[in-house]
Amino acid sequence: VTPITALESLVELGNPIFYPNPSSEQIKIKFTPKITAQVTVGLSDLQGKPWVHLPMQVEATREIEWILIPEKYNLPSGVYLLELRIKDKSLVRRIVYD
Repeated sequence: VTPITALESLVELGNPIFYPNPSSEQIKIKFTPKITAQVTVGLSDLQGKPWVHLPMQVEATREIEWILIPEKYNLPSGVYLLELRIKDKSLVRRIVYD
């Protein structure tokens, strides 16, 4: 897996956005993939404990909006790492749920 730095974007996912961040309610992830492929959304805490692992098949040029609802996963307030993985590339962003 090739990690993508904060200064780079994952071209295959069409520059995903994460908002609002920080959030006290829900966080939206929006992206428009450039290719049809399987994307995995992962969420882990800073100790590496996985909280969410959601594989999904996406189609090229179709906008995807995924909403992270913390109550659904019993997430305590804190800092998390949200990962979007497509093919052999991975984009990780720090998100804060307070």
